[in-house]
Amino acid sequence: MAEHAGQIACPGGRYDADLDGNLCETAIRETQEEVGVLLSPSRLVTILNPVHIPVTGYTIAPHVFHLDQMPKLVPSPEVVESHWVSTDMLRDCEESMAGWPQYPLPWGRVWGATARILHQLLHLRESEGKI
Repeated sequence: MAEHAGQIACPGGRYDADLDGNLCETAIRETQEEVGVLLSPSRLVTILNPVHIPVTGYTIAPHVFHLDQMPKLVPSPEVVESHWVSTDMLRDCEESMAGWPQYPLPWGRVWGATARILHQLLHLRESEGKI
């Protein structure tokens, strides 16, 4: 989406009523389109709390899936580069700026909505042992 061009983000995109029966199908479709990873609804672990972006009015519904192994990422032309990041790496580099989480990674700083999603993911892993 043009509003978020150039940002470090997880795969995702807009719900399309013509293609998607629900938001899980959106997550699966967008992940395959953007990075070539095929997900299965049966591998859905949880849906994190929605993340609202006041500037654009978007609300993100982060879906978390389990993969048995790390497949090769095959970025689409809209993706400049792609990386796998371990939760251990995120936990080790997490910072807070004015009360908001940030993740300085070797290829750039993750901040904003993506950082809020990753913070939820780390909290889920540590407090509930779900992933």
